[in-house]
Amino acid sequence: MQALADMKLTGLKDQVRDIFLVGCYTCQRVIDYNNIQPENFTIMAKGTPIICLIQQKTRNEVKIPIMNPNLKAICEKYNYRLPSVVDQILNRYIKDILKDLSEKVPTLAVKVPTKLTMKQKKKEGLGEMIVKCNDKGEVVMPCYCR
Repeated sequence: MQALADMKLTGLKDQVRDIFLVGCYTCQRVIDYNNIQPENFTIMAKGTPIICLIQQKTRNEVKIPIMNPNLKAICEKYNYRLPSVVDQILNRYIKDILKDLSEKVPTLAVKVPTKLTMKQKKKEGLGEMIVKCNDKGEVVMPCYCR
């Protein structure tokens, strides 16, 4: 994850990477970390900075300590006004970013069994996409495609 955080990116790719990392560091759903606002940031009595939010799906209040220096740096980079990225755009761009990163981090390119999405199945059926299978007949794709 540090290699991703250290990647030099600009524009939308930079924002997508940052928001993706916020999701990783906070362990929240896209809908929840995409809606983090400046008022969600606070400091606990002992001085620990936290993100306090109510999850959309469960309506549970969660308090997430900002312990990771990368998370803190991302929050500060945007002055605690994190950009919102539509999940379809985030998914499309993060795959491209991780594909680029796989040149430096070969484990990201390791092919693993996966299930095709409905869209991928349609593309395969139309001959717009070629899939590879392992010896068990399972579709395999690089880790960054999953």
